[in-house]
Amino acid sequence: YEEMQKELLTLIYRFISEKDVNNHQRVIILNSLNLWLGLLMHDKHLLLPFCRNELARVDSHSFIFRGLFHSRSEDVRKEFMHSVYQICEKLKKIDDLDLRVYFSDLLLENLPHPQNGDYRESTNYFDLLCKLITDNFSAKNPLGTGLEKYGELFDRLLVRLKEHPRIENRSSYTEDKNLIGLLNLIRTLVQLNKEYVIKARNSNLVDELFYNCLFTRQTETERVSPRCQTTESRSAAYKLLNVIIIQDPGLGV
Repeated sequence: YEEMQKELLTLIYRFISEKDVNNHQRVIILNSLNLWLGLLMHDKHLLLPFCRNELARVDSHSFIFRGLFHSRSEDVRKEFMHSVYQICEKLKKIDDLDLRVYFSDLLLENLPHPQNGDYRESTNYFDLLCKLITDNFSAKNPLGTGLEKYGELFDRLLVRLKEHPRIENRSSYTEDKNLIGLLNLIRTLVQLNKEYVIKARNSNLVDELFYNCLFTRQTETERVSPRCQTTESRSAAYKLLNVIIIQDPGLGV
């Protein structure tokens, strides 16, 4: 089984390292990921060399991120998201290694930057991260339920939001998926712990959403367009604003 895992991961890694994949390669990637999951369900300890990045021909971290951000295939990105989540959901823990914590920490160490063109297709990355963080807050897995676990992350996300460049414009209708993911990740944290609402209030997040994300702002010299100019990004901003106001009604006055 160890050799089979090495061959499967090496094959997948070779294909996702290319800028584009044809339909034949895409089918091989999807089926190989399913076979790998089957091996792990049979013997979860096969995953340990992967998590420790000890496989000779595969860089484990690069393997995850090249799959999640593969620019040419939505199917590949979705299957990688599904595979990682299934590993965390079904295997949960190997010896002392909590897989949900391991993978969520790995993702958080590599938050996509808007200037990195390779990370533009970040929807599946953020969806996976939101799911894993939600699981880490759950009653069955109370790791990190306090503010200390993700408090620093929350502060960092607020800074990222305030510094995020204006990429969307109404003429192109191109979604800024990093912005949408950022808004959804902040909303996930606010929904999970009311302490983050206090942080949101103290950091003037509501003003940021109103005056920089949703509505045009007039300065002394110019009119500044909002960051959110597509249906998806405006929906994400409104959902975050709604959650904050529900948690702290005084902010809506």
